[in-house]
Amino acid sequence: MNSNKRSPLGSRQEPRSRVWLLAPILAVSFVLVWAVGAHTAPAASTSVSGAQSTSTGTLLSAPAPFLSPLLNGRVALERRGSPGDPRWITPLYRDEGGVITDGIQVYQPGTFTSPLRTYNTTTDANGAFSVRLDGLWSGVYDIRIKGGDTLSVRKASVTVPPASAVDFGTLLVGDSTGNDVVNADDVSYMVPSFLLCTGDVSYRIYADTNKSKCVNGLDVSALVPNYLRQGPVLTGLQTQLASNAAASLALSPSDTRVAIDEVFTIDIMGNTGAGAADTVQAYIAFDPAYLEVVDSSGQPADKIELNTAVFTSATWNSVDNGAGTVDLSATQFVQPYISGTRKVATIRLKAKALTSGTTLTFAHQAEPRLSDLSLAGTSLSPTISGATVGINSYRVRVYLPVVFRG
Repeated sequence: MNSNKRSPLGSRQEPRSRVWLLAPILAVSFVLVWAVGAHTAPAASTSVSGAQSTSTGTLLSAPAPFLSPLLNGRVALERRGSPGDPRWITPLYRDEGGVITDGIQVYQPGTFTSPLRTYNTTTDANGAFSVRLDGLWSGVYDIRIKGGDTLSVRKASVTVPPASAVDFGTLLVGDSTGNDVVNADDVSYMVPSFLLCTGDVSYRIYADTNKSKCVNGLDVSALVPNYLRQGPVLTGLQTQLASNAAASLALSPSDTRVAIDEVFTIDIMGNTGAGAADTVQAYIAFDPAYLEVVDSSGQPADKIELNTAVFTSATWNSVDNGAGTVDLSATQFVQPYISGTRKVATIRLKAKALTSGTTLTFAHQAEPRLSDLSLAGTSLSPTISGATVGINSYRVRVYLPVVFRG
């Protein structure tokens, strides 16, 4: 047989021994090609809210981008105790009648205009949180964080996923309306919930600044350091608290004697001791069988007389002559705050019936009617003292002898 005979394809056939020698070389080449391909990231292109990002990985490049990275972060909460306090558990969103407004917004770096995506989650009692950024690729973003009733904070150039939890700083309290500004509207929002607690029909959770589960003057006091501030902010505000040495809240005079049907006054006096206070709360009980709060004309009153030289207005000022209660809460929103001994308000009373002594006492044992002096939501722990009124059938007069010279 002629060994030089051509194959039907017109090519010269090689001996079988040479083909077998080439097989191992081809196999090794295939393995190398597969290995390189397995470690080369394919081009990734996605569009999120109009933003386009493309990346191509190589053997020596950074890790390939991937969808839905996990953001681990932490925030601090002011006016709600220390880390570990359950009051630190904070929804990073706002729920108004079932309508959810997300509190985590992710932006293209250097923009902070229109977010790419928004998310929501809840922190733990230490302020830590985790949220998966569904629909976004891993990478670098600017991020804004907001609690349901806090000012927002922002942080630029955040790598997601981060190597460790991202510290977003302190969430400043007081934004009860949720519009990222603390002002008079937030105080107004609190009023329908004033002196109400969790479970009461008109209780609003976003009015409860310090998350004590009741709304009163301490919640107003807590927002004062942030008054007229607007988010997003970069860092928390450090407030220097006043010393509470010798602080007191008292009724003056502490003991008085009047005649039946007589109209007389008792003042609410606040003493801030060595420091200052932005808020005074005076919740007073009296016996309506013996006393009635009246106005300057002697008619039953529904509020007491605020000392406008100290406070221009009151957050809450109410009298219930049937129940025998006076409820007052007033706040100074801008510095200088009140200091020293000041007359807060005057109670004008009418004596109704005979008694050797009836008392006016401050409620100060439990929320929400907690009489107090406070600064930035922190109590000055004042000493509390009420008053006693004796009612006689006639006016007590003191006559001095008349001395004639001879």
